[in-house]
Amino acid sequence: MKLALLFLCDGWDYYPPINLVSIASYLKKNAENLDVKIFDLNFDNIDKSLEEFKPDLIGITCMSPEYTQVTGKAKSIKKKFNVPLIIGGTHISVLPESMDKIYDVGIIGEGEKTMLELTKHFQKHGCIDKKALKDVNGIIYPHDGKLIKTKDRDMIDLKELPKQDWSLINPLYFNKIMPEKDYIRRAYIMSSRGCPYKCRFCSSSHYWKTCRYQSAEQVMEEIRDFYYNYKIKNIHFSDDLFCYNLQRVHEILALMKKEGLLGKIKFSCNMRANLVNENLLSALKELGMWLVGFGFESGSEKYLAYLKRNSVTVEQNKKAIRLCKEYGINVAGSVMFGGPNETIEDMKKTLDFIDFCIHENILNLGAFILTPFPGNEMWNIAKERGKVKDNMDDWGKLDYVNVDDAFLLDESIDKSEFKKLFQECREKLNYFRRKRLFNLVKTHPVKIAGEMLKHPGNAVSSALRVILNKSKERR
Repeated sequence: MKLALLFLCDGWDYYPPINLVSIASYLKKNAENLDVKIFDLNFDNIDKSLEEFKPDLIGITCMSPEYTQVTGKAKSIKKKFNVPLIIGGTHISVLPESMDKIYDVGIIGEGEKTMLELTKHFQKHGCIDKKALKDVNGIIYPHDGKLIKTKDRDMIDLKELPKQDWSLINPLYFNKIMPEKDYIRRAYIMSSRGCPYKCRFCSSSHYWKTCRYQSAEQVMEEIRDFYYNYKIKNIHFSDDLFCYNLQRVHEILALMKKEGLLGKIKFSCNMRANLVNENLLSALKELGMWLVGFGFESGSEKYLAYLKRNSVTVEQNKKAIRLCKEYGINVAGSVMFGGPNETIEDMKKTLDFIDFCIHENILNLGAFILTPFPGNEMWNIAKERGKVKDNMDDWGKLDYVNVDDAFLLDESIDKSEFKKLFQECREKLNYFRRKRLFNLVKTHPVKIAGEMLKHPGNAVSSALRVILNKSKERR
């Protein structure tokens, strides 16, 4: 039996489909008589690949903003190949009732065990037998004009997951330019699932249900594989919150020492300011952590307390930046604008916080317009205010950077005033963009020139040309 897993989100060539790699790796270990391959729209000709592979079953993943785009492509694939389609990912998991009739089955939640059962189901029946699907937990499917949802599936024990088989995806995912001292290739590890915090704007806790962690030994196996087999010396932990389990951080550090890899690999991860202390930063520094990322969200104490349910303060964010700086660990972060009950004064305090970040010389800062996503509290507020609905005509409207189409969940905010303020924010953030690009040109002129010749039309090359031209003008 042949299973094709498709990544159909165009423009995502900078971040690998970790979920598909995990599912495929799990199937390769546990399924019998199954040939599974991943095809990626960012690197593959999907139609040609499917024609050559001739799959019996196709699995597709996507998030909410890409759902309309991906479903359009799925309809074309269904028409051409007439193969059962299974949709998974965060969108269907948190809003299963929005599943388009083009899909034969939707996977709700984690896909490893469910996809294994669905492949066994197909092998047994020779098709997707709607009458027999009721015994598969964690799915939704159309039958007799209705959507049938089965019993929820228990969360997987992460210790059951095998080492990820990264040969399943295009190696170009590991060849991205990074704004670092050393020009090195980058890879990704997701060593935990879930977050203990329930921020009002985040859907993660709704999707993952509980917090679970891979063992330090499993993490070390992934690190070892990247270093020795892929020659990777820069690894990003894609966990929602890698540092929450401090004991595991120390266990990974001990294994790195034992393996003799300390100082040979750089790491980056996501962090929370209320968890930052000298004990943690000392361990991270020794581990090789060169960059930590924070969701700062707001410079307004009142509004930050609302967004993050009183779990962190603006002063803690500032203190975390200073402390990371003392330990020689770079800081990146993000802020957001346009949430419910956020005033213009709140937003101006966030602009002041951006000035603080510039003064402290953090590595990078991004700004986003708060966008409601299915599965979080903001979605319910947006529904009540008529901004969204559970069956959107175009899910691409969930664009968190487009100021012209901003949702602005507080109707009292004047849109033109908001637009002017957000433009001021972007002008401030150009400081970080210019600094990163200038450092790339300065540190790696030959490699950057090669990149510009290789990909003359992409956004990075265009921005680099602007930097270089301005540099010539100054001379």
